[in-house]
Amino acid sequence: MSLVAQATGEARLSPDGEEATLRSLLGRLLAANRLEPRSLVAARIGLPSGEPAPGVLRSMGIRRVPIFWERRETPRVEIHVRVGRRRRLRSLSMEDA
Repeated sequence: MSLVAQATGEARLSPDGEEATLRSLLGRLLAANRLEPRSLVAARIGLPSGEPAPGVLRSMGIRRVPIFWERRETPRVEIHVRVGRRRRLRSLSMEDA
């Protein structure tokens, strides 16, 4: 039986742009929880422009999952992942960035 768990992460916008910030934040959030990108079942991604960046997700191996894009002042990623057993995922705050 698989369960779904949630984790969030926030970070300051990197000087390299939104795509670099998204790649870094999502990568650190998955690494902090020892998760593979294929375990993702859905995500909510907030960027200052609100523009989708599906190329970043594809380059990380994330495909065929619902992604909800929104405009947010500070970059934020909320992931929903499939886990094999009941466990609490670690979220990343601005201070962890």
